[in-house]
Amino acid sequence: MIDAASDRKLEGQSAVRFIVLCTAVYFTSYVTRINYGAVITEIIRVESISRGQAGLISTVAFLTYGFGQLVSGYIGDKVSPKLLVAAGLVSTSVCNVLLPFSRSPAQMAVVWGLNGVFQAFFWPPLVKLMATMLDMNTYKKACVSVSAGSSLGTIAVYLVAPAVITVAGWRPIFS
Repeated sequence: MIDAASDRKLEGQSAVRFIVLCTAVYFTSYVTRINYGAVITEIIRVESISRGQAGLISTVAFLTYGFGQLVSGYIGDKVSPKLLVAAGLVSTSVCNVLLPFSRSPAQMAVVWGLNGVFQAFFWPPLVKLMATMLDMNTYKKACVSVSAGSSLGTIAVYLVAPAVITVAGWRPIFS
């Protein structure tokens, strides 16, 4: 990749590959953010937790995501956006792997709350990377493409989750 201080912009196939990578990252961020909501009814049923407890887990993630946006913005001014995106990918993956091992709603709230914070490490750094590495016309197209990654992620989760639940339960959705 090109250094953020460089005036050179990606062009042609390099720009296309970069946009595809950013779209894949944002797709992954959506899959690892909305998967809980897609299986919440099954978690309530299987784990015998109340709707209120399950909803609280979701609310904690929502609130920490908002807080994480502030953290991400502050950190984003001090460290490489590539590092933030990588940290977000690794950290949200860890949270997704840990959630099925949580044995209480409180543990789930902590894990999913942390996931909310780490989810905030995607969009602001991706926008910064795209703005730095692409010319304005390509940047606008990239924003549309990357945003489409969220829609594709949502569709994928809601298509796959019912089949996985039927075959193997809710836990594999997070692995």
